[in-house]
Amino acid sequence: MNNIDFQIENLIVARKSIHNMVKDVSKDALFIIPKKYKTNLIWNLGHLVTTQQILMYKLSSVPLLIDRETLSYFRKGSDPVTWEKTPDHKQILNLLEELPVQFKKDYHNGVFTGFKEYETSSGLVLSNVNDAISYNNYHEGLHQGIISSLLKEV
Repeated sequence: MNNIDFQIENLIVARKSIHNMVKDVSKDALFIIPKKYKTNLIWNLGHLVTTQQILMYKLSSVPLLIDRETLSYFRKGSDPVTWEKTPDHKQILNLLEELPVQFKKDYHNGVFTGFKEYETSSGLVLSNVNDAISYNNYHEGLHQGIISSLLKEV
């Protein structure tokens, strides 16, 4: 297995692990924002979905596999306190696992031919979709830690 295939499998396995962490959490608990936090479990899950779509699809000028509403609720800088309605938690949980599998298919079908260079908030410059895959896995790990901490609070 080459490095990129390993990175994609890493994403798929990580998403299954995150899904397993939250699959038995009640709907109400998914939306609780503990006192020490600015977000909740569902925001973090949706943020993973959204960030992966932006880094891999949008920066490659490929249509996103999520709708505008999902994007607006969970993109960087969004805030669950400002939500006008409650996002569909079941949809987010499904997307969490389904989208990396679809990404793998799209990647191997050669969908990602262009890429708009992007500087991340941590100062790394992503020059191609392979960089985006690697950076996204780092980002997923950060949020998996936050999700683990939130689970202790709800």
